[in-house]
Amino acid sequence: MKQGTEFELLTTDLFSQLSKDREFESVQHDVMLDGLDGKRQIDVLLTGKVGPFEVKTIIECKDYSKNLNIMEIDALHSKMLDVKAQKAVLVARKGFSRKAVIKAKRLGISLCTAHSASKEKWKFALELPLVITEYACEKSSPSFEFTAIGNSLNLQSITNFNDIPLAKIIANYWNDTEIECEDGMNKHKFYPDIPKPQWITVPDGRKMEIKNFHITLHIQKSYYFGYFNNIVSAKYLQFHDENKRHVIFNPRDLSDYRKTFARFTNRIELPPIKNIMFIGVKLLYNPNAEIKLK
Repeated sequence: MKQGTEFELLTTDLFSQLSKDREFESVQHDVMLDGLDGKRQIDVLLTGKVGPFEVKTIIECKDYSKNLNIMEIDALHSKMLDVKAQKAVLVARKGFSRKAVIKAKRLGISLCTAHSASKEKWKFALELPLVITEYACEKSSPSFEFTAIGNSLNLQSITNFNDIPLAKIIANYWNDTEIECEDGMNKHKFYPDIPKPQWITVPDGRKMEIKNFHITLHIQKSYYFGYFNNIVSAKYLQFHDENKRHVIFNPRDLSDYRKTFARFTNRIELPPIKNIMFIGVKLLYNPNAEIKLK
């Protein structure tokens, strides 16, 4: 593998992740394009469509341990004109000189730095704070009204409503609903969206109608504070001219955040750090159903 290829592949992966939801965009590594004086090698080619027109963006990657200077801007601008691309991006490991930044802005060339937590030389130059807002449903309490038929009915044995498992009713609501609640422990009541009449099956096989069926969820809202820098799969792309940053990582690497991140029960207790990125996580434990009779 030639020198610089790994950094090109890192850049290709980052732009591929950013473009994966765009139907008319493709990202290719190491492409040869026709120029006015022959073939020109392009580290990464981003091709998209605006209406009926094809738009080409060429991306040059420089895995240098020093800031790139104005000569790199001139060379990329010349290549962009030669292959008739509409846009050019220069991606560096370290950064750019002041003159390079000024000229790139004048020529419309975007400047980026790419980083990866898995490689020592590409690690983030600054710490990227992350807060995981956790909503944990620790218990559920179904409640309903019905006409008693004797003392033989064991309420704890009722696990289906309209032949739908209680756990499925709770899971569907939990996964499909954005629940806002205060910090700490909360109670959240909802009325399941199942057809009426609503009923349960009693031991002798009869269906018994119930009314005012609702479920109370006991939700613990907490915050976990850490840094992207410690996530092995984390990759980071910063657009210097637009002051934008994109962090890409494998969510599975956050599976042990409870062990590796610091826990806070209130948002006001979080460290006073700017530019914190927030991620929401919803946990649904095995419901400990408490049937309440009214």
